[in-house]
Amino acid sequence: MGECCVCGKETAQRCGPCGQAGFELFFCSTAHQRLVWPAHKQVCGPRSNPFFPPDLSLEEAALLRKYAHISFGTRDARSPLESGEFQILAGYTAAEHFDHAPLIGRDGAFDAMSDAQLTRVADVFDGQNRAHANVFLRGLLNRAMMAGNAPRSEWLTLNPTFYPVQIDTLLRGSAPLLPADVLNSALHQSLALIAVAKARAAQPSEPPHSDALSRSNLCSLFGRPLGDLGEKLDLLVKFNWVTGQVLRLELQPPLQ
Repeated sequence: MGECCVCGKETAQRCGPCGQAGFELFFCSTAHQRLVWPAHKQVCGPRSNPFFPPDLSLEEAALLRKYAHISFGTRDARSPLESGEFQILAGYTAAEHFDHAPLIGRDGAFDAMSDAQLTRVADVFDGQNRAHANVFLRGLLNRAMMAGNAPRSEWLTLNPTFYPVQIDTLLRGSAPLLPADVLNSALHQSLALIAVAKARAAQPSEPPHSDALSRSNLCSLFGRPLGDLGEKLDLLVKFNWVTGQVLRLELQPPLQ
C-alpha cells in the first residue's frame, strides 16, 4: 500500500513498469495515472530507478550554451573539482562545472563540445552514472537559466523533468546523506506535481475543491516530495497559478 502520487489517497495500485524496476509509484485510479503520464513517461520503467531524465534536446543544449558562462551567485569556498561527483556549487558557471565533471571534465571541455554532443553526454557513462550525469547536466541548465534571468518563454520549452532536477539539487545540498530511495521517491513525486500543475494551468476555471487539479490539492502536493523530511525543513515555492510555472524554489533550513 502507498499514497497516490496525484491526490494522496491510500491505494494498492501502482505503476507496473516502475515496479519491475524496483520502484513503487502509486496511482489510485487510471484517470490519475493518465493525468501525469505526459511527464511520467519520460522516466517510467527502466528509467525510474534511479531517476533517469532524458538527454538534453538540441534546443535545451542551445540554452545551456547561451547561459553557460554566467556564475551562480556568490562563490562557494570549494571548487567543483573538490566538491565530489556531479555536485553543483554557488559562484561557478555551468561551463566551469562541466569542465570539472567526472570522465568528461578537462579545461575547455564545454566550449569544445557541439550542441549535438551535449545531447549525448550520458553515453560516456555506465550504469547509474548515466542517470546521475543527466540529472547533473539538467541541473546546470536550470541554474544557468536562473542566473541569466531566462524569460518565461524559454522555461516553457524545457522537458518537464526540470522541476525534479531542481528538487535533486536542493536536497543534495541540504541533505547530502539522504538515502537514495528517499531521494528517488521525492524526484518522482515532484514530477507528478509539475504534471498536475500544468494540467491545472490549462483549466479555464477553478476546479471543484475535491478535484485533483484544485488549488488545495496542488498546495498539499508541494510538500509531499519531502515525505518525513517535511517535519525538519520547508519547501518554499513561488508558483504562478495561471501558467503552471514554478518561479522560485528553495529549502529552509538546510539539514546538517
